[in-house]
Amino acid sequence: AGLCKTNGIDPPVLLGEAVRLVARLGGYLGRRKDPPPGHQVLWHGHARLQAMCEGYALWDAGVG
Repeated sequence: AGLCKTNGIDPPVLLGEAVRLVARLGGYLGRRKDPPPGHQVLWHGHARLQAMCEGYALWDAGVG
């Protein structure tokens, strides 16, 4: 929740909002006429989020 406040975005309230945030990490643009995000964009977003979480965990543990 703290990261959302520093970036000026509201934390997701609904599941669809969280899915769109992950999809944005995968390259989804989310324009008005765009279809909902697909499985490949979500997969790329999930992989990127996972890497970000691992990096934060290493930083928090003081490794490096």
